[in-house]
Amino acid sequence: MAGFVKTKGEIKAMAEGNRKELAAALVKQVEFIEAQLRQLQKDLKKEGWVETYQNGKDQSGVKKSSKGETYMQLVKNFVAVVNSLVGLLPENTGGADELQTFLAKYKK
Repeated sequence: MAGFVKTKGEIKAMAEGNRKELAAALVKQVEFIEAQLRQLQKDLKKEGWVETYQNGKDQSGVKKSSKGETYMQLVKNFVAVVNSLVGLLPENTGGADELQTFLAKYKK
């Protein structure tokens, strides 16, 4: 993601300290969540958003996919972590603007 490459550069340029360490940790979290979301997307395209269940002989049905629920929760976490990261970046930098533009696509 182009915005994160620029953001990483901004983090490297930050003064040493807690903010820089926190920002670097948040970028790692965003990268991890993004990788998990990509894998879940592939699984959901293949398996769908619902799954069948069987409880004993007589009880069965269809329910929301556990992968779908996990996906939705990870999206919320992704947005929260990215917003936290944007808040740590120095003001008047292009990376923060690019991240905000990226997030705006998903607020619809």
